[in-house]
Amino acid sequence: MKSYRFKNEKTRDFIKAFEEELKDLGDMAPYEERDKIIMKTLYSGKGRYYITFEEAARSVKRVLDHQAIRCKNGCKMAMYEEMAMKVSDYMQRHPTCDYRAALYRVLAESRASRFFFGVQTAKLILYQHYRSQRKAERDLAKLKAKRQTV
Repeated sequence: MKSYRFKNEKTRDFIKAFEEELKDLGDMAPYEERDKIIMKTLYSGKGRYYITFEEAARSVKRVLDHQAIRCKNGCKMAMYEEMAMKVSDYMQRHPTCDYRAALYRVLAESRASRFFFGVQTAKLILYQHYRSQRKAERDLAKLKAKRQTV
């Protein structure tokens, strides 16, 4: 069963990071390729791990034990491997800490090195966001026009 628990958070964080990248570009933003801005946003390090503790515990443990993971998504595999590396580092720095406590610390306190999804998914997120934003603006304009006629 797939978990969509963090979908809204991931979408909100990505849009915020994308808009920050646009703001940083300033007047040059319209002249920069959108895919380039998306890639810069994906690898900005402004995301986090959008995964439940239970799913992370199962998958990261399998990575640490060098077992196969039932995952065909390359981005998700990269996320599990990064988390496993951080958990391993944390456990080496804190020898009395067990696996679950180290994983909890990584999930709660660490930032991800990137957003773990591809360019196409990023484009879809942006398209849906700006489409709904335009629809809301049109609906508001219609409502204002209706109020003025009454």
